[in-house]
Amino acid sequence: MRPRIGFITLGKAPWVAEKSVEALRRDALSAIRKQPVDLCVVDGIPYSVDEVMEATRLFKKEDVDAVLVFHADWTYGELYCVLAKELSEYPIIQWGIYGSQKSIIPLPGLFESAGNMMRLGKKFFHVIGDPGEKDTVERIFKLANAAAVAKKLRRSTVGVAGASNLGMTDTGFSEFHIRRLVPGLLHLDTSELLNSFEKADEKEARRIAKDLPKRVGKMEVSQGELITAIKAYLAMKAMVRKYRLDALTIREWPELPIKEFTMSLGCSLLAEEGKVVVGESDISSTITWLVLKLLAEKPIWLGEFESVDLKRNCALLLHSCEAPFDLARSPKEITLTNTGCVEWFKRKKGGVNVQLELKPGRVTIAKISGRPINDKIKAIVTSGEVMRSPKSPSEGTTRAYVKFDPPLKTLIDTWIKEGFEIHMLLAYADVKDELFALFDLLGIEKIVV
Repeated sequence: MRPRIGFITLGKAPWVAEKSVEALRRDALSAIRKQPVDLCVVDGIPYSVDEVMEATRLFKKEDVDAVLVFHADWTYGELYCVLAKELSEYPIIQWGIYGSQKSIIPLPGLFESAGNMMRLGKKFFHVIGDPGEKDTVERIFKLANAAAVAKKLRRSTVGVAGASNLGMTDTGFSEFHIRRLVPGLLHLDTSELLNSFEKADEKEARRIAKDLPKRVGKMEVSQGELITAIKAYLAMKAMVRKYRLDALTIREWPELPIKEFTMSLGCSLLAEEGKVVVGESDISSTITWLVLKLLAEKPIWLGEFESVDLKRNCALLLHSCEAPFDLARSPKEITLTNTGCVEWFKRKKGGVNVQLELKPGRVTIAKISGRPINDKIKAIVTSGEVMRSPKSPSEGTTRAYVKFDPPLKTLIDTWIKEGFEIHMLLAYADVKDELFALFDLLGIEKIVV
């Protein structure tokens, strides 16, 4: 996803040489254009309220994700006030420089703008650094990327099929706290999903079942069980398509496995197609997955602690759903096997789970909580590295062996003290800075470990 940035330069004053400020503007634009962004650029350097108003109309018309205000030098303070109020719904990134032979007092422009916007109730980000500095320009890109994701969330539709899983209290959520993040929550029913499952195209399921074994190392399920699991995949895909969902979470048990409807294979195949479908009716994990997918555009996985080795600062994570095939160390290590869900609730072997071990790599780990404390939604962020596991995956689970960056005892103590739920999301990308900016935009309290 390429963020769309509105770009405006300020810095005209009677004592400022316009050629110098124009040169700074060109330098700034040249640097930003090297990033993967789309720009909506205001011509020239506005010097009046009318000119700034014209710029804000352009940004609104072009539906930018964020507005980048480049402070080449000081200018009249009322212009900042107009920007703050006219762009109340648009994130603003204020970019200043410490000094240049081409400017006289660039930092005071940033100071005045920031002070004015704060008093007008406008939230903003600030970045200070020369256009030639790589870290400065990358920081601007990360902030713009976070703003683009915030807008995407506001315009997303997330389906919730069914209530919480039997006995799972920590996947519950506060309806309107979650709607502050994603207003478009759509409540659906698992009965519709089961109806779609019963009507799924048998011929299409058999076609997919014919090719699927070529993509895995081992099959421990019958052809009939595989076709049934693919029909569940087709049913979930149909629901996503029918309601034009950006993500979907489903009450997985006990009703679905009684009908031999199992989610693991379907979630895996859908994740490979870029669709977010999560089991256990976990809306906050689903939104966290959607956020990481939009930021990282790389495979995501949901897991929970299985065991901890404090001496090695490592933990084994596991889960039984949602692992896309491309997260496996090798296709040869993927096993399609029966799921415990059918055995637990229907008292027979059946269903299909994707069993694999996650490939090595650096990961960002995050979780947004759907259950507020003191009227505040929280999110926790940490990082680590997935390594070769000392314990092979088994019994239809996916496992990840993670060496955490912070002391693991500190992370676990924080997780408990802050009241986070059992699930966590892993993304094979360093998106911590983007997450911090996004949580600021969404009004989410950050817990960083």
